[in-house]
Amino acid sequence: MRQFKILASQLPAVSGGVGSPRPSKFIIKFLFTNFIDPINSMKLLLYPANDHAHYGRLTNPIVIDPIPGSTVTVQNTLTLGNLEIVTSQLLKAVPPGPLNTYFFHHLILTPDTTIIAPDLNPHLIFHIKAYDASGVEVNSGQITMMVIDDGNPSPPKPPVA
Repeated sequence: MRQFKILASQLPAVSGGVGSPRPSKFIIKFLFTNFIDPINSMKLLLYPANDHAHYGRLTNPIVIDPIPGSTVTVQNTLTLGNLEIVTSQLLKAVPPGPLNTYFFHHLILTPDTTIIAPDLNPHLIFHIKAYDASGVEVNSGQITMMVIDDGNPSPPKPPVA
């Protein structure tokens, strides 16, 4: 598997304030461009979602390519499910600097299968770390990614209530 790098400049501008940013989350789906070599052809599709009802509908995804040469060994059979990153965790919460801006230069997503979903199937998730422009890890609270419940359909259709 590969790691992925998301630049803050790839993400849409955020408005609405730290408590209710727009978009409020990013939905992550998986794209495979070659089924003969799925691991090396996997890309991420990032859908900005304005709220729980919007869920990325009618938005163009941001295509995230893997980091060239990065390799992470995954030894389990994996279930691929949609993932989400809550936007409020990515914003500067207090001055200095303008509010409603991302606190990082880029994020690195590293595959991991040690967190098991409630159905006990190992789901592919990513550990997320934030970095400044010089490559130093930065922190503005905890960044978490949640596996969307199995009953929720893929974007752009809204989730089951």
